This record gives sequence, C-alpha cells and structure tokens, in this order.
Amino acid sequence: AHWQQDPYCIGVTETTPLPHRKDTAATDGMCFDKEGNIYTGNFGDGHFYVMRLQRDGSYAKPETLVHDPKIFPSCDGVCYYAKKNWVIITDSERNAVRYWDIKAGALGLLWENGDTDGADGLLDQPCEPMVWGDKLIVVNFDMKFPGLLNSANDSVHTVSVIDLDRGGCPFLNLFR
Repeated sequence: AHWQQDPYCIGVTETTPLPHRKDTAATDGMCFDKEGNIYTGNFGDGHFYVMRLQRDGSYAKPETLVHDPKIFPSCDGVCYYAKKNWVIITDSERNAVRYWDIKAGALGLLWENGDTDGADGLLDQPCEPMVWGDKLIVVNFDMKFPGLLNSANDSVHTVSVIDLDRGGCPFLNLFR
C-alpha cells in the first residue's frame, strides 16, 4: 500500500461498518497525553486507539483500547484532561460523553441522555469537547444521521457544559 511508503504517515486504521449504520466514517478527534502518546477514535465503529510514543520519537502502530459497539459505538471528539489523567470522548451516536482513565485502563461515563433539542443544556449529538478549568465545554453537532439517536435537525444549536469537579447534568450557563 502507498501509505507504507509515506514518511509522514504515523498510523493507519480501518472502519468496520456497524450493521445499523453502514457508514464508513473514520478516525475523528485526536489528543496527546502528558507522555506524548496520541489518542484517537473511529466515528464509524467506535474503536478507540492509542499510538504510543517510542524512545526514538516515532509512534507505535495504533493499539485498540476499546472496541465494543454495544457500549461505545461512535467516537467523535477527544481531549485530554490532565487533572485526572483522562481522555474525554464524545459518543455522537448515544448522546454521551465518556472518558478513558489512562491509569486504570478503563472506560467510564460522564453523562448520557436521550434525544433532545439541547435547549436545556443536555447533549444533542455531542461532537467536540474541550476542558476549560473545571468545566467540560461540549459542542453539539445536532444533525440527523442514519443510526444515531438524534432524530431531527433542531432550530436551536447548543453548547453544553459539564462540571468536572461535581459531575452531574450538563447545563447552559458557563459561569454557574
């Protein structure tokens, strides 16, 4: 394959289409941890990977950390949360925000809700997360897509906020 000859290509993944979606969307979102390892996930099938930084500065091939479409079918945006050594991950299919606890090597759940228009602060097809202080800011994509929970493109488009220290329901007021 031509990518094997490309000196700039540091990793290759493949998508196994999920039967209920049949799309071949690929890797989406990327972040680094404090060790320089790269984390990324596959929107199309929920694979969540790490590419470990090697001593020579290169990266190892992608290693699957999680692949269980029944629990985690879609990996969209990712970001690193240094305070807890987590990678925070949005799951667009399930209206959920999950996290990978790097030290424990385990997947956790920050929040999940049903189909909503997001006007109350709840998730509405979350896509990109970003840590800001003790808050997680989540952009909601809000687009109807085959196989995803979101059933309609709403007239309201929102950004949700989750308090990372207290946890609990997302809300709209960033300064609450």
